[in-house]
Amino acid sequence: MEQLTTGTLPGIFGVLRNFANSAMVMQQATNGQQPVDLRKFSFHRYRSQVVGTISENHIAQAERIEASPYDKLSRNHALRAMHALRQRRQSEAGHSGNQANAVLANAAELRSWLQTRLGGQASFISQSTWMSPWLDVDFADDALASNLNCYASMAALAARASAAGWMRNTDFLLWQTNHFGLEKSMKATTTLVAMSPELFGFYLLLWELLIRTQPHD
Repeated sequence: MEQLTTGTLPGIFGVLRNFANSAMVMQQATNGQQPVDLRKFSFHRYRSQVVGTISENHIAQAERIEASPYDKLSRNHALRAMHALRQRRQSEAGHSGNQANAVLANAAELRSWLQTRLGGQASFISQSTWMSPWLDVDFADDALASNLNCYASMAALAARASAAGWMRNTDFLLWQTNHFGLEKSMKATTTLVAMSPELFGFYLLLWELLIRTQPHD
């Protein structure tokens, strides 16, 4: 797992190493050769070894992490996003998000719908990645934060898939509304954006990277 301090190399290098041909791409870039696209990203290795499990005990580390444009999608980036979410949850306004949990707890159902809706495009990631297409987060005392982590990933994938022309984002919003009703659907969307904008942004960046460089293992 990536540590809090990663030596002289920015965290983004640890992310890029999960591409099967990352060494060749970096070598060609250094030598001024014709660039080659990154390909075959190992999501399992990225999830388990680069970011790793994030639990309540890890969140305090984020207070000592300085934001860097070169640490995108690294463990430090994920920790900062989770720390911001937990801070909002601990505020007085943070408890109002509990009303949205009836929707946010259904990330697995949204995942299944997305995989079916994308059809052949769903193969841009492997079946094993579809099984857990979000970070490994364990907040035993905060079901909403844990559910937000999973749901934010799927909502971000829906947005990026829409931008790629694979579906319409209104398809996702209609699915959500038809399953949970307009009031709960609006509450869930508001909670997602207001409570965890950094986490949602993290997943938007991750899915954009994977869609632009697909297919993957």
